[in-house]
Amino acid sequence: YNYYETFCSGMLSIYKALVYWWHDIWNPINKTKVELIALRDFSPTLSGSSVLSIRKGDRFLLISDSDKQWWYVRHCVSRKRGFVAKTIVARVSDEPHLEWISIEASAEKAENILLDNRFGAGSFIIRPRTRENISEYLAISVKKLDQNAPIVAHYVVCRENGEFRIENGTIRFDSLRRLIEHYSCRQNTSKNLELSYCVKKSQAMTPWQFEMDVILKGRSLGKGNFGEVFHGTMFGSEIVALKSFKAGTTEPLIVQEAEIARHVNHENVIRTIGVCRNPLMIITEFMPNGSLHDYLRKKTSDGHDLNDAVKLSIAIKIARGMAFLGNKGIVHRDLAARNVLVGETHDIIKIADFGMARALLDKDYYISHADELPWKWTAPEALAREGKVFTSSDVWSYGVTVWEVYSGGEVPFKDITRFAHFKKMLESKELQLCRPVDCPVEAHKLMLRCCSYDRSERPTFEKICELLSAMQPRQITEELTEVPARSINPKAIRPIPRRKAHNRRRYRPRVPCRNRYVIRVARAPTRDFGMDIPAEPNFQVNIQGYQTVQYLRT
Repeated sequence: YNYYETFCSGMLSIYKALVYWWHDIWNPINKTKVELIALRDFSPTLSGSSVLSIRKGDRFLLISDSDKQWWYVRHCVSRKRGFVAKTIVARVSDEPHLEWISIEASAEKAENILLDNRFGAGSFIIRPRTRENISEYLAISVKKLDQNAPIVAHYVVCRENGEFRIENGTIRFDSLRRLIEHYSCRQNTSKNLELSYCVKKSQAMTPWQFEMDVILKGRSLGKGNFGEVFHGTMFGSEIVALKSFKAGTTEPLIVQEAEIARHVNHENVIRTIGVCRNPLMIITEFMPNGSLHDYLRKKTSDGHDLNDAVKLSIAIKIARGMAFLGNKGIVHRDLAARNVLVGETHDIIKIADFGMARALLDKDYYISHADELPWKWTAPEALAREGKVFTSSDVWSYGVTVWEVYSGGEVPFKDITRFAHFKKMLESKELQLCRPVDCPVEAHKLMLRCCSYDRSERPTFEKICELLSAMQPRQITEELTEVPARSINPKAIRPIPRRKAHNRRRYRPRVPCRNRYVIRVARAPTRDFGMDIPAEPNFQVNIQGYQTVQYLRT
């Protein structure tokens, strides 16, 4: 038996040698020398199997790819032959594309990552397709908004003759980078696939700097301390807002504002598209109704003041945007109704103007100077000498902004015109927001909590969102109110003479008409208004369930 086992083992070795020799000589794949690289470590579960143990970065020569799941390869260093799973290797020619691909990500894992609130719409992950080699197929998982609800869509990237294309697409690209740049460009005509932020590289993909030749500058939308905002058009179709700056404004300050806003992507924060350097302008999305302050004043002057439900909704949207900025480590320092913009309707509310915003970086505060802050909206600790601005300082400004919302755009503390007087009242803790007319008590209490002199007592923006969501707006539908009837002296009523029974049809109840006054609403009695004339049987049946009126002849 031992001799037989030795013989079989020897014949098997000879057979393997012949197979290897045949692959080396005749296999057309081997003639082109397709070189592979290992994407991650792998160890076989069974010892002594023909599956190779590999390390990330190992290189192999492809011998046979006839199997759907396993490729037969030869290690370039040890010359050892065996099988490797095709999903953990890639062609060396694809190595430049690996910087974009999240090798370990599956469809489920990509969805869990993208649905995180840190990533906005357009964030994407490029990953291997399930059970496919990345040199043949890839998948792009993209975060999108479907009726304001975040979802993740998956697209297949096909590889054909070294080129990339989206499945069912017609445009081909010679590299993965070119494909990404095409679907992230503002001239991308595909509305199904829009890429803006690569999660693996932590990099925004949309172009950031634009030349003036692609921008058409239009009418002025408004002026401020910083400069002027103009209506604009990009690439002949996209409507944008162009924020220009006064002469003397240094380029580093403008670039700093743009860089802070660049990485902010939230539905309640204005989207910054890019910058134009000649002339220097910041390009943002266009909001048709302008600032919230002007919108509130216009509604009030027109006699169409917003109801409590709309005001509560606006306050919640501002709080959500500020909560997002706080989580990003950004203090706005200039939150006010004038720096909140309104879209096509009051359902679209976005925080804007990051000219005074600062990133906290590794600290939890930013040192500012009182002369550079809008003092009626600024917290006491920030107005102090070399005052420190915290995220809770933005909460104070938020309380004043909510007061503006409920007051219809009025100026806060309008009786105080001098900063010295204002600061003195702050130091003595005498300053307090009054309750606007028709403002709900719960909303006013929240304003006072936000403007607490002890910043540790101010709620966080997350807590503010919870408190506002729990508030029930007052009834906003118009209710029919009962108008009291005119007091009538019974003695002044001219009595109606009794009629014979055969004339009773003349006096049956009728609806009010001209020359008759309604006294009160009542159920029709069985007798005709106190005249002791019984109603006709057929009429008595017809009036069931209806209301008639008692009236007087004039």
